[in-house]
Amino acid sequence: MKLEQLQVDARPRPHAQAIDLGMALLREHARTVYLCWWALWLPLGLIVALLSPHGFLSWNWVILWWLRPLIERSTIFILSRGVFGETISVRQALRAWPRLLRKGWIRTLTWWRPIVTGRGLYQPVWVLEGADGAQATQRRRVLGARGAYGSAAWFGIICAHFEFVLQLALLSLLGLFFSSVDEMNPFLLLQDEFAPGRWENHLPLVGYLISAGLIGPYYAASCFTLYLNRRAELEGWDIEIALRRLLRRRQSLLDRGAAKSMLGLLVAGFCLVLPAPDSQAADCSKLPVPGDTAASRASAVSAQQRQLRASIDSLSRGQEFSHWECVTKWEAKTKVPEKIDTDEESWLSKLFRTRAPDLPVAEILKPLVITLAIALIVWLLWRNRRLLGGLLPAARDPERQIASEIAGLDIRPESLPGDIPTSVLQLWQRGQRREALALLYRASVSRLAHADSLEIAPGFTEGDCLQSARQAERQGLLSQPAGVLFAEITRAWQAAAYADRWPQDEQLRNLCLRWPPALGGQS
Repeated sequence: MKLEQLQVDARPRPHAQAIDLGMALLREHARTVYLCWWALWLPLGLIVALLSPHGFLSWNWVILWWLRPLIERSTIFILSRGVFGETISVRQALRAWPRLLRKGWIRTLTWWRPIVTGRGLYQPVWVLEGADGAQATQRRRVLGARGAYGSAAWFGIICAHFEFVLQLALLSLLGLFFSSVDEMNPFLLLQDEFAPGRWENHLPLVGYLISAGLIGPYYAASCFTLYLNRRAELEGWDIEIALRRLLRRRQSLLDRGAAKSMLGLLVAGFCLVLPAPDSQAADCSKLPVPGDTAASRASAVSAQQRQLRASIDSLSRGQEFSHWECVTKWEAKTKVPEKIDTDEESWLSKLFRTRAPDLPVAEILKPLVITLAIALIVWLLWRNRRLLGGLLPAARDPERQIASEIAGLDIRPESLPGDIPTSVLQLWQRGQRREALALLYRASVSRLAHADSLEIAPGFTEGDCLQSARQAERQGLLSQPAGVLFAEITRAWQAAAYADRWPQDEQLRNLCLRWPPALGGQS
């Protein structure tokens, strides 16, 4: 691999930028990639459509979806050559495609297919590196580290949603065309029952064939550049390229210095053997005049005028007036500012200003768009009201589901003893420090969830419980002493459980003394 021929900047990038680089790389090689993709994708779709049984026609697109990773390898092959400046034709890519299927296809088409959405990051391990077995496993583990596989997986999910939207849009468009004039139904073809022999049975396959044929190369290209980015991080491609450039520059300077020295010696020796120049070579009076610049004159009207003109001509041809020089220099061009048409309107404003005589589209769309925008903003604010720091009240659901355990600790009231502080101190004095802190923490969470009706949902962590308590304290639903005490208990429990840093005896005794009035007395 010749890194000096790399056509992209090899610096390590964030994963989002690496994915975006794949889209730019695909645009550079779009013709070859899409022609090769469709040369394999379209015949495969026809074969699946012809060989599918009648009872399976509405689901035969699943077979095409299952075999799609094999088609993605052609895109990886083309871009892997193009990124190093090598031009691959469609015929060359099609001829090389069978060789690309030798390794990794069993894993890709079996247990990996339904769950590994980030497979595009690992495909180059088989296609380009030729790794197999334990070596391939180790390479996949290294390449997928530091969030690279997560980025590839989420990008695969996003691409799947785009494909679904395109597929649904195609079926809805056809449904509008086949609906009756009185009842426009875009979901007509989705609601119709599939009967054997009808052409509508192949619509899901056609929809997926088109949507995956458009989105699939983007997924493969972006995962390939994410793979390149991980290799650049691991192998230091940018450092290696910079060192090679410095080496070439140093070698060029050395060669240039030696060439200058040799040239100087040759010029000095050549000057010693040159003959002396003739004296005529220094005579500049015989240089040709660029041209006669005298203006054309009318004929003289008298002998005095002719004599005056002869005197002027003899003076102008003298040596005092024969000096001339030619100067060549660069001058900047005068840029003419482009005229901006301020009267030009955007297509959206033109659309809203258009008033059809029978269908007032603008009057209908304007309030509809404004209403939808306001509704969307209100919904987003209400949906993320927790992030607003209590500016909006939290919704209270009378039938809310309360968690039965937090971080593996049972917080049900029936699982707690009657006297919490005494039980905690007894466990602490017996040397059961972890059990003592766990009892104090889960009792505090239980009282907040059941007595104070704080939102403690299943799956909450210690941090989520603390954030819920702070929000309730800001809204006045929880007293300040209770909120401060719960924060101290949470920090003590986290430090002991995760960092093995235990509180002092006096600190624990202080927490137990403050617990009944702040939390225990509210039960």
